[in-house]
Amino acid sequence: MKKRTNLIYLLLFLLITVNGFSQLSGTTQPITFFGPVTSNNVTFTIYLPPNYSTNTSKYYPVVYHLHGVNGAHDGPQINDVPLAFETAATAGLWDEAIIVFPDGYANSMWADSYDMNKPAETNIIQEIIPYVDANYRTIPDAQHRFMEGFSMGGFGALKFYTKYPSLFCKVVSYDGAIHTWSTLTAAHPDITLEIFNNDSTLFNTQASPWTFLVLNQASFQSDTVINLNVGVLTTYNGSMSSYLNGLSIPHGYVLTGCPHNVSCLTLAEGNNTALFFSECINNSTTSISEIENDDQSFTIFPNPANSFVTVHLNNGTNNAKLNIYNSFGQNIYSTNVVEDESIDISNIPAGVYYIRLNNSEKIETKRLILNR
Repeated sequence: MKKRTNLIYLLLFLLITVNGFSQLSGTTQPITFFGPVTSNNVTFTIYLPPNYSTNTSKYYPVVYHLHGVNGAHDGPQINDVPLAFETAATAGLWDEAIIVFPDGYANSMWADSYDMNKPAETNIIQEIIPYVDANYRTIPDAQHRFMEGFSMGGFGALKFYTKYPSLFCKVVSYDGAIHTWSTLTAAHPDITLEIFNNDSTLFNTQASPWTFLVLNQASFQSDTVINLNVGVLTTYNGSMSSYLNGLSIPHGYVLTGCPHNVSCLTLAEGNNTALFFSECINNSTTSISEIENDDQSFTIFPNPANSFVTVHLNNGTNNAKLNIYNSFGQNIYSTNVVEDESIDISNIPAGVYYIRLNNSEKIETKRLILNR
């Protein structure tokens, strides 16, 4: 366990609350789209790095940040969190990232409510992540996708990471309100009624990171993939740390000395979070340069595609081995291709994929978007 109680953090926090954060170099924008699963509009805020619009050959990792109770997608976190990552990038601790701020319907605990009036989980897993990967220059694999959150969002970040470990590389909880059913019932009886219909089984089987840590325990034991950055919610986080120790799951635990405030927490631990996430990128086998390559040995069209895609071999290439990989790195389709061959992809679900061509001289990868 690390303890960071330096007075400088509190002095800087006071300075921030008086003067506000510095101006962001990147941009933030609210986005609303039609959710194909929920059949409702879905809204989130997205942060794009400073040169996103000018350097169109660059692809980015994505950080998903979840807000706290009674918050929204466009709260103060859309300035605080990007600034922390911009500061880390300026210091050379990592490069840049797209940051996505979903909306948790104020009090959803980042779960689907029992009546689906607040489908926070479905929005993120089945709608926002596919939408972001299809419409922005992301690197759409788990090694370049991260979860973090503040307070209720810290609970939600741990839930998403432990429930879907193949989707994200690492998770950070900022002073997470890491409730069990008994503590949630005591602190927020309105939430246990509105979201879970007073059903502890629904909470434990669908929303509780305590449950998913046990179910997917083996996924978290080989490396440190969970960091708990703690302000004042020491009881919740201390209990979670003890629970992780009991499961032999390595994790970080830092007492920041901050109040329950996302500005102070991200200021205090932003550099360390960037370094923590960058370990995944540094160990990834997917190169950003692989996604777009000026010396193209093949082109694909149309892209986005629907039922068929045509592969055009360039630079004298006669034939090659072609593989299609999903965002988990699984090879889902293989074939040998010749010049201008049309490939039937109608059985592959909509989403973002990699097409990798391997001939005798080189391997090249492109991103393919499938729409339905």
